[in-house]
Amino acid sequence: MDTMQILAEYSLGDMVARYFQREGDTGASLCLLPASRVADVVAHREKLTGVEIDHFANKNLPAWRTDSLAHVRLATDDWGGGLTAGMSMRQSRTTQSLRWMSTESDQPTPGVTVITTTLLNDAGIVVLHRLTHRANDPFVTIDTAVRNDGAIEITIDLITSFSLGGMTPFHPEAAPGRLKLHRFRSYWSAEGRPVAQWLEELQLDRSWAGYTVANERFGQVGSMPVRGWFPLAFLEDVEAGVVWGAQVATGASWQIEAYRKDDFVNLSGGLADREFGQWWKTLRSDETFAAPSAFLTVASGGIDQVSQRLTETYRSGREAAPPIERDLPACFNEWCTTWGFPTHDTMTAQVRSAAELGVRYVCIDNGWQRSKAEIGKHAVGDWESAERVFSQGIDAIVSPARDAGVVMGLWFEHEVATPKTSSFLEHADKMLRLDGKIIESSGRRFFDMRRDDVHALLERRVIDLLDQQGFGYLKIDYNATLPYGVDGAESPGEGLRQHIDGVRRFMTRLRNRLPNLVIENCSSGGHRLEHSLMSLASVASGSDAHEGLECPVLAANMHRLMLPEQNLVWATARKSDDLRRIVYRMAATFLGRVCLSGDLTELDAAQRDLVRAGLNFYRACVPLVRHGTTAWHTPQPLSYRQLTGHQLISRTSPGGDEALFVAHRFTGAATDVITLPLAAGWRVAETYHAEPTAPQILQDRLTFSLPPLAAAAVRIVRANATHI
Repeated sequence: MDTMQILAEYSLGDMVARYFQREGDTGASLCLLPASRVADVVAHREKLTGVEIDHFANKNLPAWRTDSLAHVRLATDDWGGGLTAGMSMRQSRTTQSLRWMSTESDQPTPGVTVITTTLLNDAGIVVLHRLTHRANDPFVTIDTAVRNDGAIEITIDLITSFSLGGMTPFHPEAAPGRLKLHRFRSYWSAEGRPVAQWLEELQLDRSWAGYTVANERFGQVGSMPVRGWFPLAFLEDVEAGVVWGAQVATGASWQIEAYRKDDFVNLSGGLADREFGQWWKTLRSDETFAAPSAFLTVASGGIDQVSQRLTETYRSGREAAPPIERDLPACFNEWCTTWGFPTHDTMTAQVRSAAELGVRYVCIDNGWQRSKAEIGKHAVGDWESAERVFSQGIDAIVSPARDAGVVMGLWFEHEVATPKTSSFLEHADKMLRLDGKIIESSGRRFFDMRRDDVHALLERRVIDLLDQQGFGYLKIDYNATLPYGVDGAESPGEGLRQHIDGVRRFMTRLRNRLPNLVIENCSSGGHRLEHSLMSLASVASGSDAHEGLECPVLAANMHRLMLPEQNLVWATARKSDDLRRIVYRMAATFLGRVCLSGDLTELDAAQRDLVRAGLNFYRACVPLVRHGTTAWHTPQPLSYRQLTGHQLISRTSPGGDEALFVAHRFTGAATDVITLPLAAGWRVAETYHAEPTAPQILQDRLTFSLPPLAAAAVRIVRANATHI
């Protein structure tokens, strides 16, 4: 007998949202299904069986239970069963008391479906769960809020943004040996490493009686949301060939949890809870708290294909980018040229050189240092232009650049202040505190971005400068992280959440005041590559890997995590580089956005011609960068610092009639030849290489001839294509 009762079901493009409960339960679960696979769902067993049950006193153990689509815990709840105290706050007494009241669908605007589910309990706790789908989007958005309709004040210390249940629906029992958890690690200059583990490797087997809980709770604590892990996870049913994915949109502490107490696996996430991130929130009567948004998807395919469905969540942010961004212009950032010590002469020379190559953005990066002895220590916070940079005035650099068609950019780390600046010394009252003491981290103090007077101060110092001096590009950096929380709210974690909300409000203020400003989101490279902040930026610094051999690997990693058209990839050209090295660096940028740096003004004619050829090749590939689909034709390398073998990445157009292939040869390979079979009917449109033999198609095989530490790229089209 099938004990699953379907409460509601909705078709959402190529997905189906199924709301269900176990017969006799009062809550509601949510499962997403590929529309093409609904017929493959199997009836699930009702009770546990096996030798351990045959001789057990209780032979009526359920094989699965309703796992709520939203989890809420009150500080007054007991710590639950299953030996979970200290490792999970899900399935609290409050969560289990929530009753499903209704699930209703509405279309507030054409093409937009909103499904609202209401849960409540006798104590007046109301949970509103809204699932939104926009026509043609390969994902859904979930917003979860809790309202206190009771007469007394309550404190919650867990609320999930999302919770998926019923995985896997394609097996009648616990699906041994077929479920994998996919996550993505991220450390400085080593961003986006994919990690896949069988649930059994994580000891996420169900217990024999379903009494205890197996869970894997992971996330990040502090103000760098992508430090350690990216805030997303995927669960793959390898046998069914189906992958579920979920992403949390928050710039503060977060957590995701894979949880199992019975046959089904549940995946949930949101703000870091009291245990994980010292977060709790007090709600007076009639008050509501909304958790950060989450984005979910499901599809048939592998992790490489399904992960790119979630990257489409960033598309709305790109659509809001200034018009100048539409052709994905190349950037020159002078950081790796002067390392923070530009001058009037170096900048004017770089602008001329960039303009001659057709580079549109030139960014002065961290050019506020007062002396080389104080680099990175005593220059951040006042934003007073250094004489050595603008010895002839700001306009003497910006105006000629504008006349040459170059948009000038400026670097700020406006949320912090370093010692010896007036901001550090004179605005102590505006700095964040923890336990009453000003927080200092990496030689920085942090402005309290919740405060209106801080926003007003930064508007005068940052926005007015950009506006009045004609800068059209802003690089926002952030090179220190706050701890688990700050003072000024019910809990340290809630204080941190409010502070990061203030960061977003200031970015919104920037965009509203300067709508044509191109904003780059950077945090020591890639530590803020998450949706809530990226939705307010045009591009991102995907990594601080400026010159290393791992640059193409990191650039490829980002294709699973964000839109390539947002990801700036460094290509630092040196006058000492041979032509092979120039191509190696330039080819990596074809996997994202070009960000040149280094000795651009000192390259010889051959080097410069190769950089120019690379930029021309990139421009021809812009449509593929914007709208293609990525495939990995080689496995993930073991060591990023000691690379062996090769990497081959392709990006194919939506219509399938054009493709970009980028190959990088590392060391240790047995042969110089890299090949890949192709279907018949392709021809080479153009190539980029420094080797004697260009990439070519031979007998329906794409062939690269590359010695160690070399690269090449090729754009191919169908033989009958009408364009090249």
